[in-house]
Amino acid sequence: MNDNVISIDRFIEIASQRYRYGDFSGGIDALKSALSIEPDNGFLHSYLSFGLIKQKRIVAAQYEAEVGLKLEPNSSYAHYALGKIFHVKRDFNAAITHLKQALAIEPENVSFLELLSSVYLGKSQFAEAKVILDRALELAPDDPDILGQYGDYWYEMNEQYNAEKYYNEALSIEPQHLYSLIGKGQVLLRRGNIAEAKEHAVWALQQDPNNNLALGLLTNIKARQNPLMGIWWRLNTWLISGNKARTIMLLLAAYIFFNVSAIALADAGLELMSSTVSILWFGVVIYMWVGPSWFSKKLKEELETVVLDKSF
Repeated sequence: MNDNVISIDRFIEIASQRYRYGDFSGGIDALKSALSIEPDNGFLHSYLSFGLIKQKRIVAAQYEAEVGLKLEPNSSYAHYALGKIFHVKRDFNAAITHLKQALAIEPENVSFLELLSSVYLGKSQFAEAKVILDRALELAPDDPDILGQYGDYWYEMNEQYNAEKYYNEALSIEPQHLYSLIGKGQVLLRRGNIAEAKEHAVWALQQDPNNNLALGLLTNIKARQNPLMGIWWRLNTWLISGNKARTIMLLLAAYIFFNVSAIALADAGLELMSSTVSILWFGVVIYMWVGPSWFSKKLKEELETVVLDKSF
């Protein structure tokens, strides 16, 4: 066997392990090393896009996924990668197009079916989502991803008992199944079991501290406990869930607003108010850079308050 093939397979194995344990930077580095050996390997580009998604580098992820499809236009996995990109971007129609193409090539791939059902749920096409979920469950009745997705379906249908049933089934197979922990936490919060809901949110965040759904659950819990504190959590969750480009755009918009306001107030002879607005602008700038780090520290402290029971 060619030494390069051996090296590439090893790098893919390393990337898979890194992804599994949440070390997406390490996985990306391994795949970049593989691409330095074989830059025209479409699978490597497609697989790289999944790590970039986790880092919220959506533009880069889409570029890699498109390169992967261009190199291997008949690859079901390449279509799946682009389907994932468009799902994240909430371009559901484009996601459906690519996922249907992936399933035309590989009709019994449960991962493809699971993502397609998630897209239909995002579009509130519940009947279509259930058809796909039924098909996936027939193929993989013990797959926690499918069971968790079924929980999401019933949650959206406001059937809390059924939702919890499927989340529990998924967690009995994989106790740390991320999305089932989040889903069950949502059910518990709606029921008013705030302490248990918080445990599930923290367990989820201990696995993926940047997961938007888990952060959203914890934020909703904070809002239920203290409405004013909940507002602060919502603001900072929104800030850290974006990328630097969004932060820069927000700062530019704030700069224009505060400066136009300060000039208008000065022209009206309200010098004190104009100075106050200028001071507020500097406060916004400082908070935009310091706030997310402070929030991350608070989040870390929150994660240390709950430990997963070994018998769970």
